[in-house]
Amino acid sequence: METRASYIAVGTFVLVLVLGLAGFVVWIGKFRGEEELARYDLLFAGSVTGLQQSLGLTVFMVTHDLDSLATICDRIAVLVDKRIKVGTMEEFLQDDHPWIREYFHGPRGRAARHEPS
Repeated sequence: METRASYIAVGTFVLVLVLGLAGFVVWIGKFRGEEELARYDLLFAGSVTGLQQSLGLTVFMVTHDLDSLATICDRIAVLVDKRIKVGTMEEFLQDDHPWIREYFHGPRGRAARHEPS
């Protein structure tokens, strides 16, 4: 009798876990992903740019999002080869370093500049 009880408990636990996972998949499927995040990116960039211009604030931001860099930042710092390079977006687009070139001219860079893939 004792062994049977543990099978019932384990079976119930697994069933609840599978149902929970199915519910999570359905819930996450309703999330629109990129569309939802794009709206917040616009709100964030607009808010930061507005504060920066109206109050004359210096904004320090750590990000990998090239859209935010292109929209908000006047100068960009990149850590490459154990050194920090500082410049503008235009300067980094002209840089010959292989990693910088790949990052700023890769798919994310083209998307930030709204160029076709």
